Amino acid sequence: MTNLKKVLGYRIGDFKSDDGNNIHFVHLFCAFPTDGVVGLMAEKFKVDSDDVLDGVQFGDYVELYFNDKKKIVLIQPVAPTPEDLKDFHEDVPEPSIDNIVEN
Repeated sequence: MTNLKKVLGYRIGDFKSDDGNNIHFVHLFCAFPTDGVVGLMAEKFKVDSDDVLDGVQFGDYVELYFNDKKKIVLIQPVAPTPEDLKDFHEDVPEPSIDNIVEN
């Protein structure tokens, strides 16, 4: 089974904690196949900073890299293989005569 995640969206915001501190947060929402789930599992991940989201598009397939505090520090877009697409229940493009290259 694939280790990829599909980006569904993100949320950036601020709030004031009970002790009066201003807290900034970034959350990334992804879906992915996992054992024991029919369909895809959706999960919210904490992101280390706003900059980590630079270049991320909704619908991207990505690999996520975390720091020791379990916050995402790198989002690497990845082109899914046909097998990955099957894991995500996506249509796999049929081979086309246009994609055949003669040697």
